[in-house]
Amino acid sequence: MRKFFVLAMAALALLAGFALPVEARGTAAPYCGIRWGSLPKQDLHYTTANITNLRAGRHACFDRLVVDLGPRSPGWPGPDANGYQVRYVSQFTSDPSDRPIALAGGADLSIVVHARAIDDNGRPTYRPADARHAVNVAGFSTLRQVVFDGTFEGQTQIGLGVRARLPFRVFTLAGPSGGSRLVIDVAHASSETLSGILTASRHPVICSHTAAYALWSHARHLENKDMTAIAKKGGIIGIWPLLRRRDTLETYLRAIDYVKNLVGADHVGIATDLFGLAGSSAVPTHKVCFSPGGFAPARLFSK
Repeated sequence: MRKFFVLAMAALALLAGFALPVEARGTAAPYCGIRWGSLPKQDLHYTTANITNLRAGRHACFDRLVVDLGPRSPGWPGPDANGYQVRYVSQFTSDPSDRPIALAGGADLSIVVHARAIDDNGRPTYRPADARHAVNVAGFSTLRQVVFDGTFEGQTQIGLGVRARLPFRVFTLAGPSGGSRLVIDVAHASSETLSGILTASRHPVICSHTAAYALWSHARHLENKDMTAIAKKGGIIGIWPLLRRRDTLETYLRAIDYVKNLVGADHVGIATDLFGLAGSSAVPTHKVCFSPGGFAPARLFSK
């Protein structure tokens, strides 16, 4: 008899960090061909070129932020190339004060460009009308806010509010009049991505760390139609406790029960996580805990 609950401890992957095909085809290409990952990316070079503009655009599989730079100054005694440090942080802070700056969205992407937004006389080469909303990203699939934090000691910091911790890439393109463009693309990884994963995989899919979007509008949670699609292919939805959501055992069981009633107990998993439950050091596993939620002890664990 198959287990009706699975201890889902799979690593976070493409769909907002938690979609994982079970025994997926090794030859199947990811949806949109995206293989970027969400780990930090950097280039240690610095450039004499000045930042002249920030702008953003929407594409089929990703949202794009572009940092425009002017031509480089001649006579620089060493390498002159666009450098950067781009990484997800738990809290975006201003440089150099370390003052927290709240960003819209479920994840903060810190962008440090190794270039100035001022000239040699201290005059701005780029100054947005509203530094807290330097670029209008209303209606974007992934980007939620662009904050221009300014230049300090030869580098410029930008805060990018993102819907969730999603894969991104960074690269440089040539620009007009001898300038260049630093490009940051952040993947959508949306319901369409999940649909692509389900289509590409010949086997069931586990979404190991999620919950019902209908109960909590969190960026990592799934809508009913997505959970139904996973279940139709024989997959499993792992419900995770989220301390920042102040989950208790009661609210966690309610979340499990919601998905069980939607797709059936065969497609529900218990996803453990470091955040845990409020007032608990770990997810309780005693069978009695599940009786109020409609899970008979005989169906909780099977041999």
